[in-house]
Amino acid sequence: MSKSGSVWSEGMSWNWNTLKSALPLTFLLVVAGLALGAIIGGYNPLVAALVGGVVLFTLLVMWRMDEATIALVLIVHLYIDWYWGLWIGAQMMELALLFIYFCARSERFPWVMPPLLWLWLALVLLAILPALHGISLFDTLNYYFNIFFGSLTIY
Repeated sequence: MSKSGSVWSEGMSWNWNTLKSALPLTFLLVVAGLALGAIIGGYNPLVAALVGGVVLFTLLVMWRMDEATIALVLIVHLYIDWYWGLWIGAQMMELALLFIYFCARSERFPWVMPPLLWLWLALVLLAILPALHGISLFDTLNYYFNIFFGSLTIY
């Protein structure tokens, strides 16, 4: 297996002494994190889940695990947006991902124009008229942004 896509640089050599010096700090951070999680979880489980989700989202973005990050966005869309009725969580995560990935462009991760973008834009514009015939304004906006705008940002 090649290490070219790995987070470990080839110039670094890890030995037991390096790991042994990091163990007390790691142990302290784990204990502090568990204590903080117990305090937040005792206060409000929803806040604890939100903090845990933000930490997981941040780690996945930092490690450039793009497929897992998109899976997390889909899970948030299904369980938070759809099941609990909080209609905007996944779209905010998508826009945050686009902003983060736009700012983190490099030679390894260039910003490329998606193929057939004009077709997606035509679909989004054509979908405005049927979406306006919803039951209410909330239903219209929810349908349009979930179906069309969400799929465009994932594309």
